[in-house]
Amino acid sequence: ERDMVQTMKAITKWGKKACRSIGLESPLQKQECDEELLRIFGYLNDHFEHAPYLMGSMPCAADASVLGGLLSHFLHDPAPKKRLSGFFHLIHWAREQETRHVFQMDTFTTTTTTTTQPPLLPVYNDISSVPLVFHQMLSEMNKTLCPFVKANAKALQAGNRSFVMERYGETVSLRTRPTVEDSRRALCLFLGKSLLDPLERAKFDQLLDTYPNIAAVYSPHEHCSKL
Repeated sequence: ERDMVQTMKAITKWGKKACRSIGLESPLQKQECDEELLRIFGYLNDHFEHAPYLMGSMPCAADASVLGGLLSHFLHDPAPKKRLSGFFHLIHWAREQETRHVFQMDTFTTTTTTTTQPPLLPVYNDISSVPLVFHQMLSEMNKTLCPFVKANAKALQAGNRSFVMERYGETVSLRTRPTVEDSRRALCLFLGKSLLDPLERAKFDQLLDTYPNIAAVYSPHEHCSKL
């Protein structure tokens, strides 16, 4: 029992330190962050009421990312699990994917062990045809995530270990996150290599025009590698 108490104290101490490092000390920051997460999960819950995957009838990298967070943390740990208990469609979707092992490589193999290509994802010819859930999530990213990513990148380029920014109407201090910048650069590079076709690049730029903060940090153009 004494060991358990000591472990709980250590976890609590670590948790408070982690919250300080990402600027979640004030009641306002905690409330706004909580509400933002619930909005995002609400968008996903509404989407999975009528759609099997984020982009249509086949899973993609975005589905894997959402599922990983749900199964490893949000639907596993007691506090977030309780908060998400009312998102029935989202929970059902996650548990169904977990049971089906849909993201395993052997899902797309035949009985003769010959690898086959999964059906192509739907082609969206303009931004109005992109699923609503993507616009909802991009809007959330544009408001809070991307200003943080940009400020984090500039602080790292300046050699700083922390930086100050405005978030949810308050000035907050945050520690720099090298992994966030590594991910940003990797995604920019991936987009630049994936969008070689001028028409596809134009469609992507049209989508980003709606979300200027996302365009500023995740553009596939060369200048995005360094802000």
